[in-house]
Amino acid sequence: MGAFPEYSRGSFHLAAESYGGKYGPAFAAYLEEQNAANIPDTVPIKLESLLLINPYMNPAMQFESYYRFLVSPGNTYDYKPLTDSIATHLYSAIYGPGNCLEQLRKCDAPGGDAACAQASVSCSWSIDAVYDTVTTRDEYDLRELKPDPFPYTFFYDYLNRPDVQVAIGATTNWTAFSDAVYSAFQLTGEEARTGDYKTQLKSLLDAGVTVAVVVGDADYLCNWFSVQAIVDDMKLPGWSAAGFVDVATSDGVVHGQTKQAGLFSFTRVYESGHEVPFYQPLLALELVERVITGHDVATGRQGPLTADFKTVGPATSDYREGNATVQFSVTPSNSSYQTTSGRPGVPWQQGPPPIGKRWLRNTRNKRIGRGL
Repeated sequence: MGAFPEYSRGSFHLAAESYGGKYGPAFAAYLEEQNAANIPDTVPIKLESLLLINPYMNPAMQFESYYRFLVSPGNTYDYKPLTDSIATHLYSAIYGPGNCLEQLRKCDAPGGDAACAQASVSCSWSIDAVYDTVTTRDEYDLRELKPDPFPYTFFYDYLNRPDVQVAIGATTNWTAFSDAVYSAFQLTGEEARTGDYKTQLKSLLDAGVTVAVVVGDADYLCNWFSVQAIVDDMKLPGWSAAGFVDVATSDGVVHGQTKQAGLFSFTRVYESGHEVPFYQPLLALELVERVITGHDVATGRQGPLTADFKTVGPATSDYREGNATVQFSVTPSNSSYQTTSGRPGVPWQQGPPPIGKRWLRNTRNKRIGRGL
């Protein structure tokens, strides 16, 4: 607001991705609390929407989903990499006595920093290690082997250009990862804490704020099985009566399915990894436009929406992509990405782009790393 005072009295929209599933609801709820406080000599921030992309929100549901995504019922790309014995090991690491879920419950008891830090490390190493070791695939896109060149990292240098920083009002350089913040999160077991997202999101909806959750269905780490379970568990008014319908863009292409009740929606995006705007840019753009203007996610033609709006369709999203876009050899680092086919494209003509750095962080906490 200080950098662009001309916008201070307009509407405000907040978007968050990955670990932003914790930040986004908390920040948005705090804004509403401050508005309600009517603090003298302040300007209310008119929050109108919150967009969450492949969010990490509930540790227990997130870790439980890994077995379902890899083993039973399995992901919609028909990729099942685990032998029966490894699948049994994964199940035990999640559900066995003293293992991940039990430690997460101790953290939420609450068990303090020590219990939460132990749960965070134990769950990450015992469960994430299975995927990393057995599949050697990108945790953020099941379709690609590591090192995965997507998304491109051109924006690293772009965001630190002086003219760009002046244009967006940035006062510090952009960095992809903070070791200091990561270490602090590890010491307090931040990843293992469930948080109060249910209360926060419900309060936002009660205040008339639109909340849209969008998930690329090729993402393993914050996969759509877990996020759908999380939103279903919130038991929002009208949610059980709503159903899934296709989401199409202005060119008539169906990119996924959405379920919407009132101001809340959950959208599954086909052929998309963790960063939906990279893999499905047209859908991402038009979806943002629909959300911030208060229209329905599926078509953008109905709105402004009221509390009694709901999509009518099947209770589940059952479309299966199959493994046509799953790569079984490492994609060259100079490959382009074809958003229309969901496959690697022709090589770059002017030399390779810098390869994505996220695959280098295998020994770190991936959820926290990507969220920052």
